[in-house]
Amino acid sequence: PVSEELLMGPDMSPDEAYATAFGLAIERADSVTDLESVGNEIRAAKEAGFVPPKSLSGAYRAKMRELADRDLS
Repeated sequence: PVSEELLMGPDMSPDEAYATAFGLAIERADSVTDLESVGNEIRAAKEAGFVPPKSLSGAYRAKMRELADRDLS
């Protein structure tokens, strides 16, 4: 889970730390199911007040396309 990877640097806000952890989790996802799990964690964090950067949504969509294309081949 992403929360286990959450590390904060001295000048990092909680939102930056979550964005970094979620970004790494998106990159590491090796199946659509793994990526959907990350998406569920992002939604839960948003409900708790996390404001994700727009780049995170783009990375999620790109990874989903990559995994879906790979699964179709």
